[in-house]
Amino acid sequence: MNKQPQHIFHVFKQLFVCVFICCALFSCQKEFYSTDASDRLHFSADSIIFDTVFTERGTITHQFKVYNRNKGTVRIDEIYMNQSQRNQFFMNVNGENARSIQGVELAAGDSLFIFIQAKLTENALDIPRLHKDSILFRYNNRHDKIILAAWGQDAHVLKAQTFIENTTWSGRKPYVIFDSLVVDAGQMLTIEEGVKIYVHNQANIIVRGSLQVQGSLLHPVMFTTDRLEESFQTLPGQWGSIIFRETSENNVISYTHIKNAVNGLMVQGNQTTVNLRLENSQITNMTSHGIFACNARIDCFNTVLANCSDYLAAFYGGQFAFTHTTLSNDNLITPRTNSSSVLVSNINPATQDEIMLENSYFRNSIIVGFMRNEITIRTKNENQFLPVVFSNCLLRQTYTAQEAVYYQDNNFVDVTQAGRNSQFVQPLFAFTIEHRYSLDALSVALNKGKLEYAQSFEFDILQHSRLLDQKPDVGAYEFFEPVVEEEK
Repeated sequence: MNKQPQHIFHVFKQLFVCVFICCALFSCQKEFYSTDASDRLHFSADSIIFDTVFTERGTITHQFKVYNRNKGTVRIDEIYMNQSQRNQFFMNVNGENARSIQGVELAAGDSLFIFIQAKLTENALDIPRLHKDSILFRYNNRHDKIILAAWGQDAHVLKAQTFIENTTWSGRKPYVIFDSLVVDAGQMLTIEEGVKIYVHNQANIIVRGSLQVQGSLLHPVMFTTDRLEESFQTLPGQWGSIIFRETSENNVISYTHIKNAVNGLMVQGNQTTVNLRLENSQITNMTSHGIFACNARIDCFNTVLANCSDYLAAFYGGQFAFTHTTLSNDNLITPRTNSSSVLVSNINPATQDEIMLENSYFRNSIIVGFMRNEITIRTKNENQFLPVVFSNCLLRQTYTAQEAVYYQDNNFVDVTQAGRNSQFVQPLFAFTIEHRYSLDALSVALNKGKLEYAQSFEFDILQHSRLLDQKPDVGAYEFFEPVVEEEK
């Protein structure tokens, strides 16, 4: 009789008994805890600092991790908010929302997430106020602390509001717009210097009456997104547009920065002409247009339009006069493939019917970008010419002999290659943090302006004179040498 099967069975039986005994022994062994004060936890951050946030509104969620790098389990007696009675910062520990959580065990080599939000109480102040708290960890006879801090800003909050009487905004307390704001026909919204307007996602400012924006050099007005986090500060498309309807009239925008929207200005004249004067201002970072104008009359000077995924300025009929302006599509956040920087057309985009364009021009201006041609002239009928002229400008443009009628005494720039990663061959902009489109000391734009055109616009966007050397530069900025004080 073969005894091998019985022998194998006996071996497996002994092995099973050994495994069972080992498991029993391990299951009876007590879990090892790190209880000495030197057995400390580690944190991915020692503080959580929020960007400035509007009071009475929730923030985005921040997070940090807690690590146990000890050899044993650490029992956290309590994780709690230091100032629990104020209810301005809120935490979530492993999915549990609470001001205080007790008896959390963190195994050796393990970690846990803690999520933080803030909803700050109103300050009763026009200026931001610092709000502070902390999260405390009590364990092993020690207390560890994570600092929480946020600047809270009170604001005038407007939700789906229509102004049916003349209104003036002033002061340092900003305005936050939800669900669009309407200035009714026949009424005027006046915005005084230094006012900041924050617009929520998809909300618009619709002007059926009049908009008077009265910023100043030292205290400009700003329209931007209501997302104050640093990562949103140059992100386009965060709110809608400033829209002028055909009943709108007597509009002036001065020393104003409009940024991070879908469109900067939409001037929709249609059957009647809407007039707008735009001066000493900037319109930047749009997912569509900087200016979209249909049957509008726009006078613009000392103004910068930059970085739009569609046209920086599109004119459908109407009339426009741009002097000492800078238009540059050189630093796109979203790609631009088909649109030039400027479009001039006598075709109504809504009906495709012909629309009248009156005498219009760009003078002493810069129109550049990294496409081969940054100006498009589109006519309703073939062999038709529009009454528009680009004079004494710096352009990124090529044109045929037939198209030469549109261009007078201009200079042209080259780029290293067409596309997103291009650079200008000649020096042009200084690209400083504060004034990106001011001119470089060796800029090709220096002294290229026509004195006659500059006479009516002696001072540039920073109030530097163009006439001191009788050789004006083109664009919104006149180059000047900064004054450096000698050390005493």
